[in-house]
Amino acid sequence: RLTSSIPFWKDGHGFLYYSFLAVWVQLGTSEFIVRSLSVLFGAVAVSLIYALGHILLNRRSAVIATGLFATSPYLIWYSQEARYITLTILGTLLTTYAFYRLILRPRFGWWVAYAITVLLTFFSFLSTLILPVVHGIHLMGYRSRRYLLKNWLVCQLVVFALFGWWFVNGTHFWQVWTAKQT
Repeated sequence: RLTSSIPFWKDGHGFLYYSFLAVWVQLGTSEFIVRSLSVLFGAVAVSLIYALGHILLNRRSAVIATGLFATSPYLIWYSQEARYITLTILGTLLTTYAFYRLILRPRFGWWVAYAITVLLTFFSFLSTLILPVVHGIHLMGYRSRRYLLKNWLVCQLVVFALFGWWFVNGTHFWQVWTAKQT
């Protein structure tokens, strides 16, 4: 339940998980239903580990990575908690998947998908601001991919401009909205 007692940014935790949870609890408010949202995010993350492993390496590596990830005590623990962690993992994996796809085929659609997933990941946990930096370092490390660096910089300027605008204006909107709810 979204209330004014939940701060908009609490220790870097974004609003996105709690927004999904507010919609999800329309199915019911039992402990099973509330926790099942994180289970769903964790299950989709396991599938993305396989997809990334398969396109980056090979099928065998993907199966091994998926098995290790799916049995990770960290993932199992946080998939049982009604918290933002599995959404952050999922967002990071989606962003990395979109980034890899745009490296393979730098079409406009993949740039848009990458920008959207970066923004959504920022909204799940503020520390993910470092993720695009890692992607940029990856591009600089390969001469064959440096031609993408200019487009990547433009994409990041757009993403950070949108995020900065939202961060300044959206938090004010949220405070006004929650004040009206009380």
